[in-house]
Amino acid sequence: MRQVFVGNIAWKATEDDIRNAFEGKGIVVEDVRVMKEKSGQSKGFAFVRFDDETNLEHVIDTMNGLPLRGRPIDVQLTRPRGETKRGARS
Repeated sequence: MRQVFVGNIAWKATEDDIRNAFEGKGIVVEDVRVMKEKSGQSKGFAFVRFDDETNLEHVIDTMNGLPLRGRPIDVQLTRPRGETKRGARS
């Protein structure tokens, strides 16, 4: 499985909203997980998983910046846990 990080999602955006946005652009989604606080409130980001054949660069080019529930989403490749944007370990 391959995945992307989707940030800047609206607090009320659901997993179905995210799945429908991607599938509306012809991108087949395997799974969507909106990350939540213990209270159940969204943390404002999600992970979207695809099969191993999916071209993630195409996904990012197609989806990054598109509006979802009134906010432009930020779609990026996921990084290994503990890796920062500059590639250094924290």
